Amino acid sequence: VALVGQLRVTAARQSLASTTQSFEKLSDRLMAMSREELDAAKAQADGRLAFLRRAVSGRISATEKLDALAKLLPEGMWIQELRYEHQLAQGQPGAGAVSLDVTGACFLSGEEGQELNTISAFVARAKADPAFFKGFQTGRLEHTALKSLERRQALITYRTFEVQFRTDRRS
Repeated sequence: VALVGQLRVTAARQSLASTTQSFEKLSDRLMAMSREELDAAKAQADGRLAFLRRAVSGRISATEKLDALAKLLPEGMWIQELRYEHQLAQGQPGAGAVSLDVTGACFLSGEEGQELNTISAFVARAKADPAFFKGFQTGRLEHTALKSLERRQALITYRTFEVQFRTDRRS
């Protein structure tokens, strides 16, 4: 245990020495700059910081969306495929096209014909949920299809669907 502690202390000291050395080099470079050069460097750093702040504030978190989506799924519905795409607009933080395509299926035993109502209600709840719909402008049911398969000599019918959520923040 003492050896592990010593290794950690040694690694921390090396990291501190490296950081201190970097600051000393930066300090030397800054001391050699004229006031005009310092002002230009500060303006450039301020511009980069503002860009990063806008990018972070305008981001859409895929993790938050997936968490909200999982909570929205009703009993008897499952997701077969997700496609998430975020195309950034060059030079414009937080801008760009965002799309999420949800492909899935719904089977409600003993409730024939209720799958379409359940899928439609799911889309409506997704559009009304701020945690999920934030950043999207549209959400629509693209298509559904009635499918069937035979299991143990019984015909089982279920409905597949594709829902598309979109935004286009180019400005």
